[in-house]
Amino acid sequence: MNINKVCIIGGGFMGAQIAFYLAMKGVKILLTDLSMQVLDQSMNIINSLSSKFEVSDLDIDIYPGVIANSDLRHNYQLFIDCTTEDKDLKVELFKGLIASGVSGILATNSSFMPVTMLETDSATDCRMCNMHFLPPVWERPLVEIGRGTKTSQETIDTVIEFCQSVHLVPIVLHRSNPGFVFGYMWEAIKESSLSLAERDISSPEDIDLAWRTATGMSAGPFQVMDMVGLDLVAHLLQMHGKPIPKILQEKVSVGKLGQKSGSGFYSY
Repeated sequence: MNINKVCIIGGGFMGAQIAFYLAMKGVKILLTDLSMQVLDQSMNIINSLSSKFEVSDLDIDIYPGVIANSDLRHNYQLFIDCTTEDKDLKVELFKGLIASGVSGILATNSSFMPVTMLETDSATDCRMCNMHFLPPVWERPLVEIGRGTKTSQETIDTVIEFCQSVHLVPIVLHRSNPGFVFGYMWEAIKESSLSLAERDISSPEDIDLAWRTATGMSAGPFQVMDMVGLDLVAHLLQMHGKPIPKILQEKVSVGKLGQKSGSGFYSY
């Protein structure tokens, strides 16, 4: 299967980034969300990125509603779920797509939920997988591919070929692991950084400066947390049974969630 049309389900931070990156590589995109407000915000992000990278004429359409209920669903070869980390929501999403008769690959961007948690006991499970992108996609073009209990090798091979065609670097997990590969390593970095700031060893700004200087990366741990969303960072810590540091709790409790709210560890 040659993938050149992708439907991204769920706007917001990652949905907008993935849509922009793939469209920049010549892929036709349909970005869907139940909320027109979220879609408007996503398009504002995409338009801002288009100006920054000086690109135009991106082939991106939006659809406010449930894509499984639209005839547009038959036009796309790959569906990427970017909805919130809610198992019941994602299961219902995939069930709806399967019941609607779509023939494309069904992927989720989640690294917290392996696709094995979302399987539907149908023949379509062979077309389901994880495709986890890292933000910002254009700077960290890694895609972690996770297979379910029934995912076919054809599905994995097709996703690998698609990633390579748009200059993404795919890696395939042999088995499920919390956070996959990068996220598993990232947990230690994130928790160490929060601990340093919590104990007032150094400021978030200087911790980020140390990381950027030592690694050559463009963003430090606190900048990345702001990009991901501090509410999601706290939620994932909680889901893994880990304590939420006070420095993070205080930000989330007053709505300072990072870039999406205008302030977090930094102001935007």
